[in-house]
Amino acid sequence: HTKVNTNALIEVYTADGRKIITQKPEQGATQTSVDILKLANGMYVLMYDDNGLQSIIKFIKQWFVNKLVDLK
Repeated sequence: HTKVNTNALIEVYTADGRKIITQKPEQGATQTSVDILKLANGMYVLMYDDNGLQSIIKFIKQWFVNKLVDLK
């Protein structure tokens, strides 16, 4: 994202429109991480707003578990 101003905000919504994350990025930052590790698999919308400059990103969280098989 562009350099963050004072009133920037990041929000993450579920596919049905529920807001589940609200995060205020650090002023002056040009990159911000959002922890989605605890989210269930599914589709989400991330909205970034910085004084009216908005970005909307749709993403799908998928978690694949590799299972080790013991072949004796």
